[in-house]
Amino acid sequence: GCSSWIAFAVVVSAPVLRSNYKQYGLFANTIRDALEFYLISFHQATDNLAASMAQTVQASNESFPFATVESFETMGRWARQQTGMEQIVFCPHLTPEQLDEWVVYSTSNAHRWIEQSRAAAAADSEISVSQDLYSESDILPFVW
Repeated sequence: GCSSWIAFAVVVSAPVLRSNYKQYGLFANTIRDALEFYLISFHQATDNLAASMAQTVQASNESFPFATVESFETMGRWARQQTGMEQIVFCPHLTPEQLDEWVVYSTSNAHRWIEQSRAAAAADSEISVSQDLYSESDILPFVW
């Protein structure tokens, strides 16, 4: 992750920079500034994703967790690109009373959600996974 890269950069460059404290300080400030920028971008991207999802759900007169965000793949793609994340997983918070209803809702919508995800990936020129490699399976049966 980011912290291991920073540690590596400091260890590798420390002998060179130790001889010049001012240069070392500038190096450390550059790392700090880059990390701050990344964290701000990360926070903004996830906030924007959450706001977009909430707005979409409100417009459809649905309520969480029983809401389908038709453009989740597109929204998630932009958030992934802005943050450098490899994946974003939507995991709604459920109360014990909602569990049975969630199982019915999610399994009845799963095939459509998976097909929408595959269609979004097929339309994305940056994704090079052949649809022949997709496996046919249900959504994950786990609820945390």
